[in-house]
Amino acid sequence: MKKKNVFIVLFLILFVIAFADNAYAQKIVFSDDFSGIERLMPDGNKKLYPDHTKWAFTFWPGTVWPDSYGDGTNYLDSNNESQVYVTPRIEKVKEKKIPIPLRYDPFSIEKDGLHITANVLSPASMKAYDVSGARQFGSGILISRFSFKYGKVKMVAKLPSAKGSWPAFWLLAQSRTWPPEIDIFEAMAWGPHSKQVHPSLGVSEDGHDYSGWFDV
Repeated sequence: MKKKNVFIVLFLILFVIAFADNAYAQKIVFSDDFSGIERLMPDGNKKLYPDHTKWAFTFWPGTVWPDSYGDGTNYLDSNNESQVYVTPRIEKVKEKKIPIPLRYDPFSIEKDGLHITANVLSPASMKAYDVSGARQFGSGILISRFSFKYGKVKMVAKLPSAKGSWPAFWLLAQSRTWPPEIDIFEAMAWGPHSKQVHPSLGVSEDGHDYSGWFDV
């Protein structure tokens, strides 16, 4: 199978002005231009990487970077996704060690910001990550360590256009319950929806949501 790269470039993913209480109107700002910080990677090389004091690399932020979720892998079966969210810092899956050469790193800091690249995993890497079938892609996810109740959110990004790509920017409850879910946007930047984004609000346990396509 020919490899296809799917990338998202994030110039400024999140700029939040949150007001803890309207009476006090205390301004709190969280932002990142993704210039990165230098980290020592498992292969012994140093690399600019997203700031681990601001971001977690799995569904729910923890206290030890890079955070592992469950058995060390991340994907949503309910969405029929073809990717597994990983970082090279994930050392084991189901107590089996992943050799460093088989680990996939979806994150890179470039001159224009953060790149998140989804790529087809080798058969050996798929076996190491304990995935099979359509789940052939290694990809990345970032979750902020910052939470807020009221605020403004700004993201500047270049979205992928590869068929099958589905970039998204979600807000999830700090309590780790679902629903609710607020989607700032989801996008399929290809086919009939190539110039549209899809914001939605999921509010009830029966799966009802308020959503619609908006031209951009």
